[in-house]
Amino acid sequence: MKKPTRLLFVAAAFLTLAVANAQTRVNVWIYESFAGNDSPISKAAADFMAQNPDVEINLIPTASTSSAYRDPFMVAAQGGGGPDVLMADIAWSPEFAAMGIVKDLSGHLAGKEDEFFPGPLDTLRYEGGIYGVPFYTNALGMFYNKTAFVEAGLPLPDADWTWADFRTAVDTLSNGEMYGFGLEGAWGGTFEWYPWFWQAGGQLLSDDGTTPTFNSEAGLEATRFFLDIVTNPRYVPEAAKTWKGWAELAAAFSNKVIAMYEVGDWGIAMVDGMNPPFEWGVAPLPSNGQRASLVGGANWVMNANTKVEDAAWRWLEYVTGPAVFPLMDGYNRVAARRGAAEAQEIVKADPRMQVLTASLEFAKARPTVPLWTTIDYDCLQPAFVRVILEGADVTSEMANAEMCALDVLR
Repeated sequence: MKKPTRLLFVAAAFLTLAVANAQTRVNVWIYESFAGNDSPISKAAADFMAQNPDVEINLIPTASTSSAYRDPFMVAAQGGGGPDVLMADIAWSPEFAAMGIVKDLSGHLAGKEDEFFPGPLDTLRYEGGIYGVPFYTNALGMFYNKTAFVEAGLPLPDADWTWADFRTAVDTLSNGEMYGFGLEGAWGGTFEWYPWFWQAGGQLLSDDGTTPTFNSEAGLEATRFFLDIVTNPRYVPEAAKTWKGWAELAAAFSNKVIAMYEVGDWGIAMVDGMNPPFEWGVAPLPSNGQRASLVGGANWVMNANTKVEDAAWRWLEYVTGPAVFPLMDGYNRVAARRGAAEAQEIVKADPRMQVLTASLEFAKARPTVPLWTTIDYDCLQPAFVRVILEGADVTSEMANAEMCALDVLR
C-alpha cells in the first residue's frame, strides 16, 4: 500500500506545481505603430510579466485605422469575441460604451480618478460609468514664429494673452510677405475651433446630450470670431483652403508662409525636422475670460466579453500607473496620468512640451455621446467649409448645422 500512496503524493505535487505555474493569457490589441520586439510597450509587458508570473500579456499589433481596428473590434465584440483589452482612440470610447462592448471600470477606478488629467478621463465617461483608463494624451497649443513677433515689436504670447492680443498679432504679422494664421481649411477648421468655442463659455450639447446648443449667444460669438479671422484673405493664405494635414501646416510655418497655427505635441518633431530659419515657440491658446484647449490621445478599454478581468485589470493598472512615464518617453508622447511634468524626461527637457502639458489642466473632451462624431463630420464641418470656401453666411450655416444635428440626435 505504500507505493500507490507515494505515487499519489508525487502526482499531487506535480499537479500543484502545474497549477502554480499556470498563466492567464491576456490578449491585447495595440496600435501597429507601437509594436516591435524592442518597443517600449514590449519592454513594459516583459517587466509586468516578471512581476506577475501568473499572467501572460500577448501583444497583438493592429493597424490603427477605423476600418482595420475599430470596426473589426466592434464586429468581434458583438459576436462574443475580440481581444481582452485594447488601445482605443478617445473618439471611439463613447461609441464602444453605448454599444455595451466594453466594461465599466468605475469600480476599479474608485478613489483613483484624480490620478489622471480631467480631460482624458472625461472622454471615458458615459451615463455615469467610466469605460476605460486614460493612456496618453495631448492638448492643442499655438506654434508661433518668435523671430517675427520680435521684429514686429509684438509681445511674445504667454499664459495671459487674450483673443484681442491674438487678433492684433494676426493683423500685424499679416504683412504681405507672411500670413498671420493657418489651419486645415479643407476640413473647415472645426478641430481648431473647439477651444475658441469653450473659451467663450459655449456648450455643445444640452446636459442630457439630446439637444445641440452650439448656437447659443456665447457659441455664436466664438464661431463668428474664429471664422471672421480664417476667412480674411489677408490673414490666412488661399492655399489653406485645401490643407488636410499637419505636415502641410508645418511646412507652411517652417517656410515662413504663416506665422502661427494650432497643433499638439506631435507637431514639434515635424517642425524641428524641417529646420526653420527662425526662432519659434509654443504658447497656450489665447483666452477669453476662461482658458480651454482640446484634448486628444488614446485610452485603454476592456472587452465586455473578457473571461480574465482580474488579470486584464492588473495589466491596465500597471501600464497606466507610474510605469507609464518612461513608457511614454519612448514614444515621445505625454502620459494621461498626472505628474508627467515632473516624471517625463521629454517634458522636463523641452519648454515647448511643458507648455502643452500644462494646457492639459484645462483641455476639454468633445461630447461623449456616440453620435457626436457624426454631428461634427456631417453637420458642422460642411457648414464651416461652405463659409470658408463659398463665403456663405455664418449665422445661416450654423442654423442649418443645428437642424442637421437635431436630426442626427432624434
